[in-house]
Amino acid sequence: MPTTPPKSNATLYFSPRFSRLAAHPDLQAIQSALMGHDWPKLAEFFNGLPDQNTRSVAYRILADVRGKGTDEFLAKAAQSETGSTVARTFYATTLIYRGWEVRGAKWAKGVSSAQFASLHDYMRRAEGVLREAVADDPGNASAWTGLLDTARGLQMSQVEARRRYEQAIIADPNHFRAQGLLLQKLAPKWGGNSWDEMHAFATECLQSCPNGALGAVQVVDGHLERWLGLKRGWSASRYLRKAHVREEIHLAAERSVLHKSFTKTYGWVPVHSSFAMAFSLIGDYQAAAVHFRALGTYANRVPWLYLGNPATTFVKHRTRALQKAQ
Repeated sequence: MPTTPPKSNATLYFSPRFSRLAAHPDLQAIQSALMGHDWPKLAEFFNGLPDQNTRSVAYRILADVRGKGTDEFLAKAAQSETGSTVARTFYATTLIYRGWEVRGAKWAKGVSSAQFASLHDYMRRAEGVLREAVADDPGNASAWTGLLDTARGLQMSQVEARRRYEQAIIADPNHFRAQGLLLQKLAPKWGGNSWDEMHAFATECLQSCPNGALGAVQVVDGHLERWLGLKRGWSASRYLRKAHVREEIHLAAERSVLHKSFTKTYGWVPVHSSFAMAFSLIGDYQAAAVHFRALGTYANRVPWLYLGNPATTFVKHRTRALQKAQ
């Protein structure tokens, strides 16, 4: 058992809240409209968000909400939609989420043929809805981002993934979700050509995004993907401790969530979680503690599930970082 922490850190030693909604009171409030099948209220909420990236992340977070008949309600809203593509984009995002949920987080060899069949069914359905959406609204970055996700799920080519990404960033040059999805597609485990190509893209995101934006996290997520590809053993730990890797992760943190321009927009919890885990694995406990304190009682399952049970591993590394950083 850990020693009793200082009073100022006391709340940080409890189990984290992994709910995607927990850190966003406005999304918690709007979920009642989803549960109550109130499409006008949902449409008003989505249309009132400040930018397309915020809308994309809101779609993704709310896709986790399940209620009686919610999926059928969204399907009807999508089918009857005219003059907008919001309902179709949200519905397709929900289909994509259901597909990845069925597949699970295991490596491909641990996924059954029935799981793959279900994944592909969800992805094909979402693909059809999203193709209609971008035909009606080519500037819908959220829909293009969804098509980037289906490209990965349906194992489309790197060329096609890049085409869809380019369409998303034409509509929204710093679209955080699109960046993260292309990064995944460029990783060798999803058919990427090389680690170098993936890291080069992450560096592009770092260099092009404004100070305080979330896009710089693609650098650390890319390094965590490579660490994972090295099977988390001795060579993996040595990789993360390389000087250039540490420097790049520190720079990414300084340019994003540690920058004075940073605000807690949708997606801040996963980003702080990635930095907290990377610095923990590097052994830079002072840096890790900064991100654990910023997270407070919140956390994201990814990337902690890479280490086993996400709650157990998160608490273990948080406790170690806070104690060593005192």
